[in-house]
Amino acid sequence: MPDTLTPAERAAADLSLLAAATARLLTTCAGLDAEAVAAPSRLPGWSRAHVLTHLARNADALRGMLLAARTGATLAPYPSAELRDADVVAGATRPAHLILLDVRASAERFALDAESLDPRTWSRPLVLSRPPSMLAADLPGHRLREVEAHHTDLAAGYDLTQTPAEVLRSFLGQLRVRFAGSALDPAVLVATDLGDEWRIGAGDPEGAGEGAEAGPRIAGPAAALLSWAMGRTGPGGLASDRGDVPPSPGWG
Repeated sequence: MPDTLTPAERAAADLSLLAAATARLLTTCAGLDAEAVAAPSRLPGWSRAHVLTHLARNADALRGMLLAARTGATLAPYPSAELRDADVVAGATRPAHLILLDVRASAERFALDAESLDPRTWSRPLVLSRPPSMLAADLPGHRLREVEAHHTDLAAGYDLTQTPAEVLRSFLGQLRVRFAGSALDPAVLVATDLGDEWRIGAGDPEGAGEGAEAGPRIAGPAAALLSWAMGRTGPGGLASDRGDVPPSPGWG
């Protein structure tokens, strides 16, 4: 997404992508019965019910951060990691139809509140109880990536090869921050099908001195690059100019 966009314009663009991603998710959900909701997901130890409950609670948490943007209050996305995890575990035991309704209703609540923010509010820094800091305009993109990643985690017929190019770019644009200081700092990551590349650490011309080492150049289709970066799959479909593709440092 162009860096020349204002925060409000960037939020609007991400909300449009999010609406489409949510519609894709809800289409998948419409095809799930109780047995399918209870089946394992791609995430170890989690059923689809866990993934769907997590998505619903994430929508509510980010909706709370929209409220913080309006009011200037200090707010954590979740009261604690322990409570967040316990809420997902308990929520996954509900009847399937309630879980699916929760996914839809929570997504609608987030969308309604996001659409009601005025342009100036999107420019406000969020006063979070712990780093990293972000603008209110970062929230739609954060939600977009949550929806798309966990849609693929459902293992219900949707995967990253079906993810639109602009959404893949939204994910891969995070790598400069997420991989900074990792074993892949420096590196250059190339999405061959998109014609884009992302430079990590000293591989980034903005932060590199003269003659700085650029690190390995890892290239392949955007979906394979993202799947590897998030730790969902190995480096299949990728190639490095330094030999074997190293393990991903992890998305977290």
